[in-house]
Amino acid sequence: MRVDEVTEFLIRQGVRPSIFAINTVAVSDAIVLYQEGPNRFALFYTERGIRVDERIYDSEEEACQGLITQALEAERFARDHETKTRGRGER
Repeated sequence: MRVDEVTEFLIRQGVRPSIFAINTVAVSDAIVLYQEGPNRFALFYTERGIRVDERIYDSEEEACQGLITQALEAERFARDHETKTRGRGER
């Protein structure tokens, strides 16, 4: 998969756009895929402007797969958390 295809794919999978970003560093609390050069892709979580758990890829396909994996996991976690929170409020 290519960088320009990932956003559409993730949205079709039900991942909220607020969970991820591509080629922007102006986001917080999101998984970011940023192309830093022709064959250099950084994948990281940004929290208050700080890159956390950064991983560098030299393959666009591997970087995209990394983003997909992390974004799907983050979406599942967010949904599970929302379900548990709602369940506590209904008691």
